[in-house]
Amino acid sequence: MDIEILKKELNYRTARSGGKGGQNVNKVETKVEVFFDLTHSQAFFRN
Repeated sequence: MDIEILKKELNYRTARSGGKGGQNVNKVETKVEVFFDLTHSQAFFRN
């Protein structure tokens, strides 16, 4: 497994998280989602 290629293949998205949050609700993007496409990854299957 090639960690450097894996890092490049990760896609991040930030958003405003739901629920209670006090003063920061609807102001600060505290939710982070990470997406990874295993079927097209080169990190695991390099020769």
